[in-house]
Amino acid sequence: MLFQLLKCETKLFLRNFINAFFCILFPPAMILLFGSIYGNEPSPEFMGRGMVDVSVPAYFALILSVTAFMSIPMTLSEYREKKILKKYMTTPLRKTDILIALLIINLVTTLFGIALLYLTARIKYSIKFEGDYFIFALCLLLSICSMYSFGLLLSNLGRTIKTTNTICYCVFFPMLFLSGATIPKEIFPANVLKISKVLPLSYVVDLLKNAWIGNDFKNLWPGILFLTVTLLICVVLNQRLFKWE
Repeated sequence: MLFQLLKCETKLFLRNFINAFFCILFPPAMILLFGSIYGNEPSPEFMGRGMVDVSVPAYFALILSVTAFMSIPMTLSEYREKKILKKYMTTPLRKTDILIALLIINLVTTLFGIALLYLTARIKYSIKFEGDYFIFALCLLLSICSMYSFGLLLSNLGRTIKTTNTICYCVFFPMLFLSGATIPKEIFPANVLKISKVLPLSYVVDLLKNAWIGNDFKNLWPGILFLTVTLLICVVLNQRLFKWE
């Protein structure tokens, strides 16, 4: 039954053009666009690295944010309002299977988008990974868990599809442009940098960048601490606020 549910959720995800586009096609297109404009020559602004080198891990955060702040909360809100969750509860499926299927599909899509982006940048600009694979994988896992928990919280705050969509847009688009996920933080003015420090996605960008270029723990711990606290808070709030209908 879970496999059939996964197939169904996969079809529904792919039919949502906006989520599929921003998660799979948009990041490689952005890398090719900005790479063709600025190139990937080493620059002092990027600590002796090229623009593409520092943008790839930031775009990983962009891909993650699409599934975390757009796909998961909006889908759950739609299921609640249309009584789809309630109908699933009358089947042999366990209630948790619905959430598991939704999270698996979004996780697989996120990882596929990340792999496609990396291959595009690797083939076109010969980017190099300078960090430790295990540490980077742990940082990516923490980022995914933290942001997915945040996304679930957004779905629990909205009582209707319209309200949830409004909340998601208000959260997603400021973080999209002010966290460093699309425009490198290295070129932000001081005032924008101050704003970025209060955005959760900004810590994902910083953590993945530092892990990608192999910085030591003193550069990693602020992101690890912030995302761990965010994860714990969201888990507690989701347990209290989550509703099936």
